[in-house]
Amino acid sequence: MTLLILFSLLVTWELSIQENKVEEFLAIVHDGLEVSRDFPGNRGFDIYVEKGNPAKAFFVEQSESIEHFQSYFQWRFERGNFELLEPYFSAPPVMRHYSKESQGSE
Repeated sequence: MTLLILFSLLVTWELSIQENKVEEFLAIVHDGLEVSRDFPGNRGFDIYVEKGNPAKAFFVEQSESIEHFQSYFQWRFERGNFELLEPYFSAPPVMRHYSKESQGSE
Protein backbone atom coordinates (compact mmCIF):
# COMPACT_ATOMS: atom_id res chain seq x y z
CA MET A 1 0.00 0.00 0.00
CA THR A 2 1.31 3.47 -0.91
CA LEU A 3 0.30 6.56 1.02
CA LEU A 4 0.12 9.95 -0.66
CA ILE A 5 1.69 12.56 1.60
CA LEU A 6 0.24 16.03 1.13
CA PHE A 7 2.29 17.81 3.76
CA SER A 8 5.74 17.65 5.26
CA LEU A 9 5.30 19.92 8.29
CA LEU A 10 2.91 19.63 11.21
CA VAL A 11 2.59 22.57 13.60
CA THR A 12 0.72 22.37 16.88
CA TRP A 13 -0.29 25.15 19.23
CA GLU A 14 -1.25 24.38 22.82
CA LEU A 15 -3.44 27.23 24.07
CA SER A 16 -4.70 28.12 27.53
CA ILE A 17 -7.63 30.52 27.27
CA GLN A 18 -9.14 32.62 30.03
CA GLU A 19 -12.29 30.77 31.08
CA ASN A 20 -14.54 33.83 30.77
CA LYS A 21 -13.33 34.47 27.21
CA VAL A 22 -13.54 30.99 25.65
CA GLU A 23 -16.67 31.54 23.53
CA GLU A 24 -15.45 34.89 22.20
CA PHE A 25 -12.00 33.46 21.42
CA LEU A 26 -13.43 30.46 19.56
CA ALA A 27 -15.75 32.71 17.54
CA ILE A 28 -12.80 34.83 16.43
CA VAL A 29 -10.60 31.91 15.43
CA HIS A 30 -13.43 30.08 13.67
CA ASP A 31 -14.09 33.22 11.60
CA GLY A 32 -10.52 33.07 10.28
CA LEU A 33 -10.33 29.32 9.80
CA GLU A 34 -11.18 29.19 6.09
CA VAL A 35 -8.69 31.97 5.32
CA SER A 36 -5.99 29.91 7.03
CA ARG A 37 -6.99 26.75 5.18
CA ASP A 38 -6.93 28.60 1.85
CA PHE A 39 -3.46 30.08 2.37
CA PRO A 40 -0.91 28.79 -0.21
CA GLY A 41 0.81 25.65 1.02
CA ASN A 42 -1.70 24.94 3.79
CA ARG A 43 -2.96 21.35 3.80
CA GLY A 44 -5.10 21.47 6.90
CA PHE A 45 -5.99 23.50 9.95
CA ASP A 46 -8.14 22.12 12.74
CA ILE A 47 -9.09 23.37 16.17
CA TYR A 48 -9.62 21.02 19.10
CA VAL A 49 -10.75 21.76 22.63
CA GLU A 50 -10.15 19.54 25.61
CA LYS A 51 -13.20 17.48 26.47
CA GLY A 52 -14.70 18.93 29.63
CA ASN A 53 -12.34 21.93 29.62
CA PRO A 54 -12.80 24.18 26.56
CA ALA A 55 -10.31 26.68 28.03
CA LYS A 56 -7.62 24.29 26.76
CA ALA A 57 -7.41 24.41 22.97
CA PHE A 58 -5.13 22.75 20.47
CA PHE A 59 -4.51 23.99 16.93
CA VAL A 60 -3.16 21.51 14.37
CA GLU A 61 -1.79 22.92 11.11
CA GLN A 62 -0.43 20.95 8.18
CA SER A 63 1.78 22.68 5.66
CA GLU A 64 3.62 21.65 2.51
CA SER A 65 6.91 23.04 3.85
CA ILE A 66 8.50 25.17 6.54
CA GLU A 67 8.74 27.96 3.96
CA HIS A 68 4.98 27.89 3.38
CA PHE A 69 4.33 27.97 7.11
CA GLN A 70 6.80 30.82 7.66
CA SER A 71 5.08 32.83 4.93
CA TYR A 72 1.70 32.22 6.55
CA PHE A 73 3.02 33.02 10.04
CA GLN A 74 4.58 36.28 8.81
CA TRP A 75 1.33 37.24 7.08
CA ARG A 76 -0.67 36.64 10.28
CA PHE A 77 1.91 38.59 12.30
CA GLU A 78 1.81 41.58 9.92
CA ARG A 79 -2.01 41.63 10.08
CA GLY A 80 -1.86 41.91 13.88
CA ASN A 81 -3.66 38.62 14.51
CA PHE A 82 -1.35 37.58 17.34
CA GLU A 83 -1.82 40.90 19.11
CA LEU A 84 -5.58 40.50 18.75
CA LEU A 85 -5.56 37.04 20.37
CA GLU A 86 -3.01 37.69 23.13
CA PRO A 87 -5.51 39.14 25.67
CA TYR A 88 -7.49 35.87 25.55
CA PHE A 89 -4.63 33.69 26.82
CA SER A 90 -4.13 32.75 30.45
CA ALA A 91 -0.62 31.45 29.62
CA PRO A 92 1.72 31.86 26.64
CA PRO A 93 0.92 29.54 23.71
CA VAL A 94 3.26 26.62 23.11
CA MET A 95 4.09 26.02 19.44
CA ARG A 96 5.83 22.88 18.19
CA HIS A 97 6.98 21.87 14.70
CA TYR A 98 7.09 18.28 13.53
CA SER A 99 8.60 17.10 10.26
CA LYS A 100 7.56 14.04 8.31
CA GLU A 101 9.99 11.17 8.85
CA SER A 102 8.60 8.74 6.29
CA GLN A 103 6.95 9.33 2.96
CA GLY A 104 4.83 6.19 2.82
CA SER A 105 4.83 2.46 3.20
CA GLU A 106 3.96 -0.61 1.25
